[in-house]
Amino acid sequence: MVKGHSIQLIQNKQNAPKHLNVFVVLHSHVDPGWLYTFEEYYSTSDHPVRKILNNIVNSLRKYPKLRFIWSEMSFLERWWSEANTTYRNYFKSLIDEGHLEISGGHWVMNDEATPYFWEAIENIIVGHQYVHEILNITPITSWCFHF
Repeated sequence: MVKGHSIQLIQNKQNAPKHLNVFVVLHSHVDPGWLYTFEEYYSTSDHPVRKILNNIVNSLRKYPKLRFIWSEMSFLERWWSEANTTYRNYFKSLIDEGHLEISGGHWVMNDEATPYFWEAIENIIVGHQYVHEILNITPITSWCFHF
């Protein structure tokens, strides 16, 4: 049950588990166009996406117990086009080893409230085609940030 900003877990005490597993997965939500242009978000904003993706690779290699999910293929495509072979190989190995996951794999995370149906479908198709082309994977999980 959600009340304002606090979240309470209400459950039947008869069937309550002895412990609760909580999984925290690192993620960065990046809009390809909201307050800035795509290029500004990628290169020059306060938290440029180029730097975020580089930090993902560096941090996951340094801390092997960490996990991260990435969603927006449009930014990945831009980063991939600039990344050297070493960083591309690191990125692929992090996915192969389960440290990094492409979640959703849409070209962008579209607004869930107002998209036209076929635009949302095309967004998924284009993103999945791209990630399959460069990483030879198909995303198997998804998540939604926009409601």
